Amino acid sequence: MQELGDFVQEQRNSLDGGEFEGSHHSDELLSILKTEDRLVAEIEGNVSKCRKLVILNQQYAALVGEVQSFISRFTPILSGIKSGPASVESKLRQCDELIGPLQEAEAKLSTATDKGAQIMEEVGVEDRNGIVRELQEIKQGLHSLRTAASTLRAEFEQLASEHLKAAGELDVGINWLHDKEGTIKSRPHLHISNCEEELRAQMALETDVNSRLIDLEEILEGMGQDETLPSALIEKVNEAKSLLKRIPEELRSRGNYLRENAEMREKYSRLFGEVREWAAGVENGLNNEDVLKDIENAGKHAQELKSIFGSEELAGKMQNLKKLLERILPSLLSGDQDAVAKEFKSLEESVNNLKKKVHNCQIQLEKDHENWENYVELTKGLDELLLQIQIPTELGANLPQLKSSDVTIKACAGKIKVSHHLNFL
Repeated sequence: MQELGDFVQEQRNSLDGGEFEGSHHSDELLSILKTEDRLVAEIEGNVSKCRKLVILNQQYAALVGEVQSFISRFTPILSGIKSGPASVESKLRQCDELIGPLQEAEAKLSTATDKGAQIMEEVGVEDRNGIVRELQEIKQGLHSLRTAASTLRAEFEQLASEHLKAAGELDVGINWLHDKEGTIKSRPHLHISNCEEELRAQMALETDVNSRLIDLEEILEGMGQDETLPSALIEKVNEAKSLLKRIPEELRSRGNYLRENAEMREKYSRLFGEVREWAAGVENGLNNEDVLKDIENAGKHAQELKSIFGSEELAGKMQNLKKLLERILPSLLSGDQDAVAKEFKSLEESVNNLKKKVHNCQIQLEKDHENWENYVELTKGLDELLLQIQIPTELGANLPQLKSSDVTIKACAGKIKVSHHLNFL
């Protein structure tokens, strides 16, 4: 194009040098000059068009390069956002931050498409097809990137919605358990006779609490090992895990407290009744006149009384009662504590008084037994003495025989006096 312009200029210079003369030649010269002017104008137009086309190509290439660079840079960024450890909220922000550059890239592609269309008007079929193919690939790349970003953001929005739902459900369960935690940790005052009402309430509480704990476990299992949880939800998850670990043990401890107290009360009531019944039986025995008047068996009765307090059974029962009472008292109201302690003290005093009474009765029976043995021994001696006394049936016919009978009778009288004395004793 430049060479053609130089050639035209050279011809113009030669004409200006006067090489053509005459009118005929003047007309020809004018025609040539017009032709030259037209050629120059066409050449200048083509040069200007070429310059514009070069600039257009440069602009097109720059825009295409920027869009391709954007696609190359942001594709791995999008993958990093998906697999990264950031929270869902942070990933949503990152996805939103991609929207601006993506829109800019789409605007650049639109501009590049316009410039490509202008270029295609001036180029051949092969170049035209190359531009169409290049723009289509870039367009597809941007579309894929936008689709991936939109899909990823939708996934994060769904996950955020699930997190929000899980947070709400955790709040309900955690708040309910916190409301019940005071009751679970408490140790209620119990009635001395039984704990049935509190045990029924404990069973209902265990049912409700275990149901809530199962709900929490299911919520946490549904969340899995998600590392993208927001910090607020992580706190709720940790609180829920703490409650799942702590509440069952505290609930079990409360139940054990109630059941142990119920067992202690049952055992205390049974032992108390046994001791009281035993004491009543002993008291009735001591007031039995047939036993007290049975002098012949006083020794046997004395041994029976001695065995009553000589065995360790009663002492063991009283000791067990006292230990049980010490364990039961803290679970009672102060008024009930005084009443129960007073009742046990009364039983203890009754047993001690009965022990003294039995001891005194035992001593009396032992004395009666000793007197009875002495009586039997004296009676036996008297019987033997009476067998030794032989009073003559015939006094004799003469004086010597009478004297002999008199001596015998006097001896018998002396033995009878001795026997009478012994019998008096």
